[in-house]
Amino acid sequence: MCKKFIHIVFILVLYFPVSSAAKPLSQSAALARFEQTRAEIDTQRNILLKKYRNARSVAERGAVHREAEKYIAGVFYNYIAPAWLGMPWTMAVIDDGLKPDARIPYEKGKGISCSWFVVSALENMGVKFGNPRGFAGTIAVHLQQSLSPQKKDLKRFFHVSPDQLKKKFIKWGDGLYIIGLNCHVGFVHVQGNIVTFIHADYTNPMQVVMEPIEVSEAIELSEEAGYVVSALFKDDRLIHHWLTGTKVYFNGPRK
Repeated sequence: MCKKFIHIVFILVLYFPVSSAAKPLSQSAALARFEQTRAEIDTQRNILLKKYRNARSVAERGAVHREAEKYIAGVFYNYIAPAWLGMPWTMAVIDDGLKPDARIPYEKGKGISCSWFVVSALENMGVKFGNPRGFAGTIAVHLQQSLSPQKKDLKRFFHVSPDQLKKKFIKWGDGLYIIGLNCHVGFVHVQGNIVTFIHADYTNPMQVVMEPIEVSEAIELSEEAGYVVSALFKDDRLIHHWLTGTKVYFNGPRK
């Protein structure tokens, strides 16, 4: 009976979509189960893909898209991002003995730049890139335009305080976003009134962090230069790439 109960619990954990309201794992716990998380993401993606292909109307397909969007935001916030915490930030021009392009947390001999963190974390969640170095080797807005290519998908703000920026994210609603700063890029996760900036921080402590957006030094330093914000997986194009496992290509200039 006990073994049967454990098996049922495992199946529920494996197949039931992660709630975005769940509490993120600790860094050590997330890192320990990183490969398991990636396998679970692939399993859940296949389940959602089957639901999508069986959908009989535009409304049903849209519902699958929204379910997938919520799942991705939750699994990133609760499992993928915590596994990267503490990974040292670096750049190719920095002589610290670390390459800046780690593809998984704590890859030997590597650190992570801000743009590579965006690319690698998305890969960890099952997004396939045709040319990942194109995404990682450009400025934030060109990376964002390749992921969310419609002009309406990009919001630009100047001279907006971190507190005001937080209120804007709350108004836009729950989910996962990318934010481009003056010389930086990272994720923003919104869950109710909690707005978390998740990025490979070039300011202290110079590592991957999850921090309230209103207290981020990097956000404050970009207040005058402004911010470019784009939503992730809220458009049908990117979520379709994720569901079907087709590649996303960089289509902009490199820096």
